[in-house]
Amino acid sequence: GVVSIVGKYRTGKSFFINRVLLDEKKKSGFNVGPTINPCTKGLWLWNKTLESSNPDHPNMKVLLIDTEGFAGIDENANHDTRI
Repeated sequence: GVVSIVGKYRTGKSFFINRVLLDEKKKSGFNVGPTINPCTKGLWLWNKTLESSNPDHPNMKVLLIDTEGFAGIDENANHDTRI
């Protein structure tokens, strides 16, 4: 399976993945930052598959993708469409 999170830039997508999906509270996980500048450019894949907790698919491996946010300061609609 594939899980990807998308949305407007600087809205906590990477933070959500780190805290909820990866349960990482410290240094590992996707980069996050305190500024208005984006940390994620393009698409980033987590380096390990996750195990599904769905009882209908107990052994399914899940690929996790973090995406660059839409409507970034230095980007245009064409860039957003490609993401």
